[in-house]
Amino acid sequence: MQQNYKPTTKVDMKTKSKDRLGQAVVSLIFAIFGFLFFIVSIFIMFFNSHTSDTSTVFTVISLFLAFILNFIGLILGSRAIRSSRGRGIAIAGTILTSIFLFITIIFIGGAGLIYYYILW
Repeated sequence: MQQNYKPTTKVDMKTKSKDRLGQAVVSLIFAIFGFLFFIVSIFIMFFNSHTSDTSTVFTVISLFLAFILNFIGLILGSRAIRSSRGRGIAIAGTILTSIFLFITIIFIGGAGLIYYYILW
């Protein structure tokens, strides 16, 4: 019984695309959770900020988590786009995380400008 054994060379290993399906799925999951943390921070800020001072701490924490999750999801999704499997999931994760990251940055920047304007 003879097996068809073909030795792999370094050139074959470099040209073969890696399977990064896990990174694509994690990118999409991070996009969803980043969006949920952003929505939670909006609800905390608008509906609970006038009743207690502790809501501002939770707002900052949830906005920070939304930013971190979307940033990591964007990195993982952009790495997984070049993979052999899960390319569609990687594209969806990259698009969603970039949109939610942009919205989060605009929201944080707008809140900073409003705070600066109030102090001025």
